[in-house]
Amino acid sequence: MECSAAELILSKTLARHIRRRREELHKSQEQVALDAGIDRNHYQVIESGRSDRRSNNPLNPQLFTLVKIANALEWSAIDLLAEPLAYYQAASAGNTSTAVPTLPARRQPPR
Repeated sequence: MECSAAELILSKTLARHIRRRREELHKSQEQVALDAGIDRNHYQVIESGRSDRRSNNPLNPQLFTLVKIANALEWSAIDLLAEPLAYYQAASAGNTSTAVPTLPARRQPPR
């Protein structure tokens, strides 16, 4: 199934947004998955931004899953989706030059 550039941007931006928030809270993927009541492997796939690990198809999680993840990240669903949707709308309007933000380098966990 073909997907648009905007769909890929939404998927990647959502995944990065989720990962960034998890790291801000100093939570592991396992802890967020547990708090959200979802399988850890499913959460890892969501954070990858792909529908599965073998393809480059964009992620398309269920709304209820996103609400549970937002709660686990101490956010509302609006907080979770606002930034990724802004990038999606820009990409849909043809502005793909700044569509996917560059994230800061990953922090190393404290020892």
